[in-house]
Amino acid sequence: VKSYNYGVPSNRRTRNSPYRATHQFTSNSHHGSIFVSSSHHTNDTISYAKPAEIYVYARKRPLLSTESNFQDVITVPDNKRIIIAENKANLDCTPLLKKTEFEFDQVFGSDTSNKHIFESTVLPLISTSHRHNLTYICFGQTGS
Repeated sequence: VKSYNYGVPSNRRTRNSPYRATHQFTSNSHHGSIFVSSSHHTNDTISYAKPAEIYVYARKRPLLSTESNFQDVITVPDNKRIIIAENKANLDCTPLLKKTEFEFDQVFGSDTSNKHIFESTVLPLISTSHRHNLTYICFGQTGS
């Protein structure tokens, strides 16, 4: 089963389960299929016709006043990506700058207001889905 650990995908099978499920998602049609395979059967496909639309937005947290003396290691190069730079060391102790990139449906900078984020992410969903179920989940640092 594909699981996620703080936004970093990892492939991990559950214990004592002969089944392995993967989800394939095509962004053009917003339709998906779940492929289930086991040691007992050949690959089975379960398709569903309902749209599986999930949008993921991120906002960079501004540096706190106590962090003002530190280097900002998070950059937002455009409205789709966040890059985190991390100082590491190679096995021979030479410095290494490791950059990890994350892609989202939209990324907001640290100076973006809550009102702007609400108006550009929630309001369009409310106006178009007035007859459908809608869940909007926000989480993050308190005050960010």
